[in-house]
Amino acid sequence: MKKIIIIVVSFFLLFSCSGIELVLKDGGRSNPLFENTTFVVNGDNKDLFESYMPAFFETTINPEYHLIVDISEVKTKKLIEKNQVASKTDHEIYVSYTLTNLKKLCVLVRREIFSGFSFMPKAAGYNFGSDRSLDSLYKSSYKKNIKKFINTIPPNANNLGCLNED
Repeated sequence: MKKIIIIVVSFFLLFSCSGIELVLKDGGRSNPLFENTTFVVNGDNKDLFESYMPAFFETTINPEYHLIVDISEVKTKKLIEKNQVASKTDHEIYVSYTLTNLKKLCVLVRREIFSGFSFMPKAAGYNFGSDRSLDSLYKSSYKKNIKKFINTIPPNANNLGCLNED
């Protein structure tokens, strides 16, 4: 009787796992600019934003594209206490991307992408936990912003036409 139960359970286990598909079958990348783009970052929190760029835009010896990134941030105090300390701050991050084809010497894409978050510190003054939380929010927001930009680029970036510049 135990052998029959083991066989039946094994059969159902094998049958239920037969439809599993691997996500990356061919190992292709969805980012057409990876290992083919140089970049320059300007603006607010330049160093922090720039530290996340190599994960998305690694360069080679002969890059085909050049990306100029301009960052601006607007901080708005939402909840202000009696002693004028902000207990909640909204951070609006605007990133302007300009993608240039180095071989054609023309601008292919201009995009401005918004991302943001709200931050509520847990204590007034210096607080290690709150600072780490704020850093984590910046990191998440910057990465989402870069991914949004990459998703606007078609898989075959070579077919992008030059923007008319008047």
